[in-house]
Amino acid sequence: MRFSRFRKVMFVILPSAFVWPARAGDLVFEQTYVDVNYGGNSKPGWVRAGDVDNDCDLDLVAGGGNALFVYENDGTGQWPRYGSLDATGQMGCNGAVLHDVDKDGDLDVVAAQYNFDLGWWKNPGGSPAETTWAFHVFASDFQDWYLHDLIRADLDLDDRAEEFIAVLTYGYWNAPFHLYWFRPQNDPLAPWERHTITENQAGPNNNHAGVDTADLDGDGDIDVSFSNGWFESPGDPGGDWIWHEVTNVYGVSNSLMRDIDGDGDLDLVMSAGHHGQGVYWFENTGKPAEGPWTHNNISKVVGDITQRHQYAADTTEHLHHPEGLEVYDIDGDGDLDVVVCELFFGEDPGEPAWSDQVHNVYLFENLGGEPLTWRKHNIAPDSYPSHLLSLIDIDADRRLDVISQGAGMSVVSLYENRIPPRPLYRVAGDFDCDGTIDLDDYRVFSNCMAGPDQAPEPAPPVAPEACLDAFDFDGDDDVDLVDAMVLGADLTGE
Repeated sequence: MRFSRFRKVMFVILPSAFVWPARAGDLVFEQTYVDVNYGGNSKPGWVRAGDVDNDCDLDLVAGGGNALFVYENDGTGQWPRYGSLDATGQMGCNGAVLHDVDKDGDLDVVAAQYNFDLGWWKNPGGSPAETTWAFHVFASDFQDWYLHDLIRADLDLDDRAEEFIAVLTYGYWNAPFHLYWFRPQNDPLAPWERHTITENQAGPNNNHAGVDTADLDGDGDIDVSFSNGWFESPGDPGGDWIWHEVTNVYGVSNSLMRDIDGDGDLDLVMSAGHHGQGVYWFENTGKPAEGPWTHNNISKVVGDITQRHQYAADTTEHLHHPEGLEVYDIDGDGDLDVVVCELFFGEDPGEPAWSDQVHNVYLFENLGGEPLTWRKHNIAPDSYPSHLLSLIDIDADRRLDVISQGAGMSVVSLYENRIPPRPLYRVAGDFDCDGTIDLDDYRVFSNCMAGPDQAPEPAPPVAPEACLDAFDFDGDDDVDLVDAMVLGADLTGE
C-alpha cells in the first residue's frame, strides 16, 4: 500500500477556521548569507532547495552563472559548498528545476546553457562531492535565446507533474519570447517531446517574463498565466493556446494565480521588476476570458505605472523593480500574504547600485477588509540584492523560509522564518525517508503514539508530539475522522 502522490515533504493547507494568528510585530526572519563568493561569472541566476544527497533534509542548489554548486545542509548552519559541478562550464539561465529526470532516485538539474541548448545535468548520486555532473541536451536550436523561466507542471492532468514550461527571451528591452512545454521520453537521453504555447510573441512595455499554471477559468483544464496576461488552454495542451492581455503595467516580471480575495476563483498577482514599480493583484470578476479585471495595488505606486519607473529620492516609499514574487499565508491567519524582492539598478541619478548592501525583501501582510488592505514589513533591510526568491521550509520547523540569489551580485541568501506561532500547515510523516507516505510510515506513527517502549526508531528520530503533528491536520491535538478525511482527500485528489 503506497501513496505515491505524496512527495517527501507535503504541506496540507487547513481550512480557514483553523488559525494561529501572528502579531504584527512578530514577522521576523533571520538572515544568513549562504554564499558571498559564487564564482562562475559572479551572477547566480537561480537557487532551489531539494534533498540532493537523499539524507532526508533539504540542501540548496544554485547555478545559472556559468557554474553549478550544491550547498549541503549538514545541520550546523555552515552550508559546505561543492562545485562548480557543471561539466560544460556554460550553464546560463534564470530558470531551473530540480527533478529526478532519469528516475534513479536522486534529483537532477533541468536548466540551460547560456543562450543555447536546454538540457539536464545528471546527479551522480551519493554524498555531495566535487564530481562534475554530466550534461544531456533535450532541446536545441535556441541560439541567442535566453531561458528566463522554467517550471514543472501537470498540464495533461494525469497526476504526474512531468511537463516543463520554458520561457525563452530574445534580448531584454521589450523582448520577444517563446513559450514551450516539454516532456521527457521514456529514454530521458532522447530529445524531449516539445509543444508550442506561443512563438516569437512580442513583449511590449517590457512585459516578457513570469509564468504559473492553474485552472484560471474553471473549465477543468490547466491554463498558463504569463507576465501581464494569460494563455487559455485549448483542452488538449498540445493544441492552440489563446492569449488574453490583462494589464499594461510596465515591466511585469512575475505572475501568479491565487485566490487573493477568498471568493472561490483565481485572481492574478503581478510584480513589475523589469524597470517597473509595484506589486498588484487583478480581481477575477467571473469571466476571465472576457474581463474586466479589477486592478488593485498591493504596494504604493507613484506616477504613470505604464511607463518605465524612474528612481527619485522622493519615491523611496514606493517599491522599485520588484524582481521576485511569492504568495502564501506566511503569518498563519487564514489569508494570503505577498513576499517580494526590491532591486536597485544604479541607472538613475541617486539610485543605489545593484552591488550595494541596501536592498530589501518585503512581506505584505494581508489585513483583510473590503477593499483588502496591506501592511508592509521589511524582513531583510539593508541586505545584498535578492533577484528572485522561493518559499520553502528549509529547516523543517513548519514555517516557510525564503531563499534567494543576487544575479548581478555574487550572493546566495537564506532568510529563516521566526514568526510565532507556527502557521497553518503540517509536515506529513514520511518517517522512513523513502519519498512516499506509506503503510510503514503509518505503523511508525501508530507505534510512536502508543509510547516509546513500543515504537520502532523512525528515520530521523521523531518525538511523539511530532508524530501527532504529522497527521493532526485540523490542529485539535488528536487524530480523528476529520484528519482521516483530509488525508483521504489528498490521497484521492478529491
